[in-house]
Amino acid sequence: IIVCYGVLSALLNHKYALFEVPVSTLNLWSNDWNPDLDLVRHQQVITGPEYCGNSAYDVDPSESSSYFGASNITCKKASPLETLTIVPPRVMVSSFAKVRNLTNPTKSVESNYFYVGVEEHVVNFQHSASTSFGSFVNVRTRFRNSATGETVVEFPAKSLIKNLTIGDFLRFADVDLSANLFPEEMDTMPKIKKRVSGVLISVELRYSNLRQGDLTSEVICDAWVSQQPWLW
Repeated sequence: IIVCYGVLSALLNHKYALFEVPVSTLNLWSNDWNPDLDLVRHQQVITGPEYCGNSAYDVDPSESSSYFGASNITCKKASPLETLTIVPPRVMVSSFAKVRNLTNPTKSVESNYFYVGVEEHVVNFQHSASTSFGSFVNVRTRFRNSATGETVVEFPAKSLIKNLTIGDFLRFADVDLSANLFPEEMDTMPKIKKRVSGVLISVELRYSNLRQGDLTSEVICDAWVSQQPWLW
């Protein structure tokens, strides 16, 4: 009985295997680029959400050294021309802008914008992993919430990761830009309205072909999505 238990435990926990950290490559791109439309959006000031032109969302710099001052905040329609930058392995999105016109040497003119619709930007990617015993491209991929472990969306093997939006990644990490979130260290601040203008979301790709309690050898990528501590 003891021998059988030892053999079964070794099999289920893969104690016989040599574990190796793979080398991963990542290709990122977006397909929501429309130069003609973006030139229009670049000039388009809009109204709509609660935070557009609402003085309740103005920021007094005296409230906290962690915030910059901003008032008379209007809104512009998000467009890749202004709000989306992809430099693999990073995707950077702008949800707020402070613009100064310095053409007047005696007085700078300042405009503050929230960008509406940044959550709708689309991100696609192709990923691969290489080890000493082979290379694997576009394996089965499961996006998982790091806090709960829940699989929120899954892509089958041999398929590209397509049509995920910035809003999807925020949702996977339980982040809502309009939820007036506050980091724990700011609990003593007055609870004034804020729209989140900056957050860092990380996606960690973990490849495995042996998993505890799983006797199959399918290569699977678990993409763990989490919000990092910084929020502004």
